[in-house]
Amino acid sequence: RILFVGAEKGGKKRLFIQDIDGGLPRPFGPEGLTDPHVSPDGRWVAAMSEDETNFHLLTWQGESRQNINLEKGLLPIQWSSDGSSIFARQREGTLTRIYRVDLATGKKELWREIRPADPAGILRAAFSTHITPDGKTRVSSFLRSLTDLYVVEGLK
Repeated sequence: RILFVGAEKGGKKRLFIQDIDGGLPRPFGPEGLTDPHVSPDGRWVAAMSEDETNFHLLTWQGESRQNINLEKGLLPIQWSSDGSSIFARQREGTLTRIYRVDLATGKKELWREIRPADPAGILRAAFSTHITPDGKTRVSSFLRSLTDLYVVEGLK
């Protein structure tokens, strides 16, 4: 099966599940959930509410097992390798903070702070961040826009 985000005509974004054997996609979980992440053991799906304040843990039947309240702007990146927590990022200017959020308690712990070596022209901090399953390595990209400005004198 394939899990994806979509919207029915005139509807809100939501998760859908599609069997690879065919048939029509079926709505999955409550309306308004986006950004799905499947747990390492394949038993759970974690997804964000559209307003980015709640993180839902769902069964494969689409039933919500648990909701974790997050502060706005704290967005999930991926599960930890043991499935007990989620890595989530929060941007502030050119700084991105990565937190490890414990799924049992909802407690967040700062894992890393990411800053570009040169902040010139940075439009978005940590545009994309990926972490290895063991949490030892991460890679981030930044969105940068640089331009040149010329002054021309003496033109008639």
